[in-house]
Amino acid sequence: NNPNNPVIGDRSFGEDRLNVSLKGLAYMEGMQENGVLACGKHFPGHGDTDVDSHVGLPVIEHPWTRLDTLELYPFKVLMSQGLASVMTAHLHIPTLDDTPDRAASVSPAITGALLRDSLGYQGLAVTDALNMKGVADHYNPGALEVEAFRAGNDILLFPEDVPAGIRALKAAFASGELDLAELDRRVHRILQAKAWAGLDRWRPHPTEGLTEALNAEPAQRVLDEICRRRLTLVRNGYNLLPFRTGDSLNLALVDLGRASASTFQNTLLGYGDFPAFQMPENATGGDYAALLNTLGSADVVVVGLHGMSRWKRLNYGLTETEVGFVQRLSRRTRVVLVVFGTPYALEFFPEADHVLVAYDAFAAGQRAAAKALFGQMPLRGRLPVSAGPSYPSGMGLDLAAARLRPGDLHEVGFAARSAHRIDSIVERALRLRATPGCRILVAKDGQVFYDKAFGYHTSAREYPVRPKDLYDLASITKVAATTIAVMRLWERGELDLDAKVEDYLSELDGTNAGSRRLRDVLTHTARLQPWVPFYQYTLDADGKPDLRVYRSSPEGDFDVEVAEGFYMNRHWQDSILRRIGEAPLRTQREYKYSDLGFYLLRRIVERASGEPFAEHLDKHFYGPMGLRTMGFNPRQRFPETRIVPTEYDDYWRKQLLTGYVHDMGAAMMGGIEGHAGLFSSAEDLAALFQMLLNGGTYGGHRFLSDSTIRIFTARQSSKHRRGLGFDKPEPDDRKIGPTSTMCSEATFGHSGFTGTCVWADPRHGLLYVFLSNRVHPSMDNRTLISENVRTEIQDELYRGLRQGTWLDGAYRGLDGGPAGSP
Repeated sequence: NNPNNPVIGDRSFGEDRLNVSLKGLAYMEGMQENGVLACGKHFPGHGDTDVDSHVGLPVIEHPWTRLDTLELYPFKVLMSQGLASVMTAHLHIPTLDDTPDRAASVSPAITGALLRDSLGYQGLAVTDALNMKGVADHYNPGALEVEAFRAGNDILLFPEDVPAGIRALKAAFASGELDLAELDRRVHRILQAKAWAGLDRWRPHPTEGLTEALNAEPAQRVLDEICRRRLTLVRNGYNLLPFRTGDSLNLALVDLGRASASTFQNTLLGYGDFPAFQMPENATGGDYAALLNTLGSADVVVVGLHGMSRWKRLNYGLTETEVGFVQRLSRRTRVVLVVFGTPYALEFFPEADHVLVAYDAFAAGQRAAAKALFGQMPLRGRLPVSAGPSYPSGMGLDLAAARLRPGDLHEVGFAARSAHRIDSIVERALRLRATPGCRILVAKDGQVFYDKAFGYHTSAREYPVRPKDLYDLASITKVAATTIAVMRLWERGELDLDAKVEDYLSELDGTNAGSRRLRDVLTHTARLQPWVPFYQYTLDADGKPDLRVYRSSPEGDFDVEVAEGFYMNRHWQDSILRRIGEAPLRTQREYKYSDLGFYLLRRIVERASGEPFAEHLDKHFYGPMGLRTMGFNPRQRFPETRIVPTEYDDYWRKQLLTGYVHDMGAAMMGGIEGHAGLFSSAEDLAALFQMLLNGGTYGGHRFLSDSTIRIFTARQSSKHRRGLGFDKPEPDDRKIGPTSTMCSEATFGHSGFTGTCVWADPRHGLLYVFLSNRVHPSMDNRTLISENVRTEIQDELYRGLRQGTWLDGAYRGLDGGPAGSP
């Protein structure tokens, strides 16, 4: 509780007595429940000193009422709960003992009358190190040990001259100056503590591998959680945070005190290709001036303070040049200051508009800070100390996570054994060659608690599946592209779901398809044919690609890239649309899944918006959400090694399809179509559906209204399961549906032919993404479907949530209701 304290620093939990007491109590209980003697230090309170007791004797002048209500408060709380030991401090406190230069550690009035008699403490009393100048300068060796014993200490720590101390104590006991019976009581207390700690049964512990054992995964998880939860957003002057956009944000990054990019900076670069700079400790004024000019055009600069010190005498590791640079930069543009060190350093930046404190340089904290800036981490920390009048203790802003965020099984209440069962289901599928590999991502209430990659890109096992790999989503395109575009235009009044196709596509006026209502197209009740193998019409009599339709390189009208070295005449696209318009309608108006209507919806979106389909989606959804992998024709944006291949096409394109859409019709449309063609990573697909679960918001933006989402994802008829565009659980128990039978009826999503699915359950806050290339090497491989792999995994998700909600013997209920029987 003194910012100028030169010795305590972050060895205290803070300046607020309740915060310090609660955290101290938790720390004490954690130690003592595991057989470690906890020691509260430094009694009666070293927090409000401005002298280092290693080099001098600090003096505390406060009256008794202040000492009793503040400094002593945490000690009294912990003593009442069984604190095993206390360390007495080298402090001079005239209110408690006015003997000149007498420290509390050698004061009978403090260590004896106050600690033992008034507070009734019966645990061990240990002196602070007796070689420290705060006491050693005032006593001769031997005399100091006698005074420390006389004061009431059980253990005399670190005497400068142990033989001299022993001789002086023996002499004092022999002369009667010290009581031998009191020595017996002290030794007995020490032996009791040793017995409690099991030292009467002590056996040497092997030290091989000890460091690894102490820092095993469970401990690392706790450290990671602490690093996440303590992050403190001190200021957010313009509500700039969390950053609301991805690549479109004119953002620059600066690490001060580093010669190379930090973990923090590298994590930020995962959100966009931002210019990044580092300034080492030996950077010159000229270096800073040049950087200041370079950064002048940035809208926002994120400045990470690294290489910091805990010591005020060292200005907490900050140089005048660094402080001056931040201040000058703040006058030119908006600065987000992230402090990887003591919060006391904030005194140098009293007028900073955006400040995040991470407290130290742990890699876990750096990653968490970067994720928090982009809304992937909630912020709810509070400053434990004051840093000048601008930053009082307790200051901190709450900020909810605006994007999917990392979590773990424990946080969401998911049974670990169910996670292991999911692993087993996937491993079995890989053994059966149902798919070469897959990606699974599962989130609950916005927290990703299961996120794994399995297997390889292909049966050749050359490239293992990695988290950010892209998959061909196949028919998930219908909802992740076409339907969301329709939703946006509908809620803006630019589309009428009860209008006919020909009302928007005049070229289809009078055709079978032109007479269909948009609402019926979206629910697959428009009587359209399920599928037309358009590519077969472009084969010659021998079943080979007709040279009147295709070329091996682009030339003239042959500019539609269907696959590598395979270009189609663009006029054939008109033929496809004409065939869709003229195709005979089915006789029954019952539900029948069809791709054809989504070819038409893609063009309706383009006519209504005045924008090309892919550009419309990038502009209004994918770009603002920062979905860097989601889009069409991924080979134009990513290396082939990032894209998981699908089928080896031996019937038309005669090649392994990597980054070219598997669906033949979509391929003939240049890879961009309303029913197929979208590629994405699991993370980006999950983000899109989390936006829908959030009621239309993500990353600080609103993309759709909650009411629009409810309307489109609701079942549209008692005669079928479909929503508007979205697929739903099967309500008829006699039919096999696309989802687990444990899903709520509010669940919505879609499956894809290539072996993909995404399902969102609003009632349980559950999001499930499964991406695979089960069509490799051939689309005739139906093992993933026949073995029901995707649905079995989804079943286990619901079982795991039910089993994981048994906490402390009380079942909370999967629906979040009151405890009761499962």
